[in-house]
Amino acid sequence: RTARYSNSRVTNARNVVYWVNSNEFSKSALDRAPSQLWQFEREVEVEYISQLQRRCRQEREHKRNQIYLSQGWFGLGSDKKRLETAHAIPLPACDELRRFR
Repeated sequence: RTARYSNSRVTNARNVVYWVNSNEFSKSALDRAPSQLWQFEREVEVEYISQLQRRCRQEREHKRNQIYLSQGWFGLGSDKKRLETAHAIPLPACDELRRFR
């Protein structure tokens, strides 16, 4: 959401929230042509899923690094509490991505 894109909409197929400029949107063919709106919303969903995939990879990499760092070197200097905390790191983008599969 930005100052320019302040009206929220939801895609019909997958309920992805996106933002539009109401003046520009109502003047465009998207507001009148169902096939063009469907294609536009499909592109919104594809972009949203792509962003989720990137964020999911980053979350998994961060979690993997935290686990690795807490294990120590060949088990020496391992931190059990830190390891438990690392294993408990949530992956919200990955969870959201599962909703689309």
